[in-house]
Formats: sequence, C-alpha cells, structure tokens
Amino acid sequence: ESNDMLWEGLDRLTPEYRQVLLLDHFADYPQQDIARFLGLTLSTVKWRLLRVRQSLKVKLEEVF
Repeated sequence: ESNDMLWEGLDRLTPEYRQVLLLDHFADYPQQDIARFLGLTLSTVKWRLLRVRQSLKVKLEEVF
C-alpha cells in the first residue's frame, strides 16, 4: 500500500522533477552526470532534487 502511494506521488511530479529524482535515487547516477545527461547545470539538478524531496515529504506526511 505505501509502495503504491510512493509511485502515485512520483506520477504526480512534473517530468523535470521526476526525471532528476529517478536518475539520482533509483539509478544512482552522480549529480554531475545527471546534469550532463539532461543538459542542466549542477546547481539546477541540486535545486530540483531539493524541491522534489520536499514535495514528496509533504505528500507522504499527509498520508501517514
């Protein structure tokens, strides 16, 4: 059930945030590589990761 909620939360993310999170957390790529893959600056990748983690935390706290 909580796994389903996590995937539902991921589905609700914008593609930009979902892409960065999946590459960082699930594919375990270094942030520098993610920036290069996506044509972003390293600071943009770090900012998106910060925002997406905050967003998911809030959404999960509402459920639990």
